[in-house]
Amino acid sequence: MTYAVIDNTGTPYPVSDMDDAIYKLASIARHREGADPAKIRVGLENDGVYRIDDKPCINTSRFNAAVIDLRRAGMQHYQAMNRHLDGINQTIADEAQAARLQAKRPLNGDWLVLASGDRRRLALVHDDLGQWEAQPTMTKGGSFTISKSGKSGFSGLFDDCCAIEPSNLHPEPAHFWFFDHGEAGANRAVNCMIRVNTWIEGLPF
Repeated sequence: MTYAVIDNTGTPYPVSDMDDAIYKLASIARHREGADPAKIRVGLENDGVYRIDDKPCINTSRFNAAVIDLRRAGMQHYQAMNRHLDGINQTIADEAQAARLQAKRPLNGDWLVLASGDRRRLALVHDDLGQWEAQPTMTKGGSFTISKSGKSGFSGLFDDCCAIEPSNLHPEPAHFWFFDHGEAGANRAVNCMIRVNTWIEGLPF
């Protein structure tokens, strides 16, 4: 992945190239913001970061977003996806990230590679006398919260339980959300990307 998109709600969208970014953003602008896709403009904000808006002046734009060329901007994908975080929220994400990478056990929200090759997230982890089992997420739907401690909760449907084992795969980014500045309330969800460990499906006990 060489590009990432952040729209004006802070929602991250992975894209394959600039044309894909413009297409996605035009669709979002049309359906959610009432903007005219024909007026979508692209301008270079700084090296590797392109500002997109639907008005001559960005300060009056009803819709704006940034497309980030990761290679030119010198960013990893997960860093670009967190570009919308302010200082307080970035601290929450950084503390959660540090806790996740120090974890020696599987956690809700980690990645799981099934024997079939499918990739899921761990929705609910069970410790059976030191042997780990987990219920992965279904193929679609659900969301993961995260706290500064790195602990995560899942809302959605679980699949059947399976044994899990460590892998030598590198941590990979995964989507989470938390409350803005850590204060619970309606419409206060903040999206972020956190790198998590990857596990593999093991043999049944």
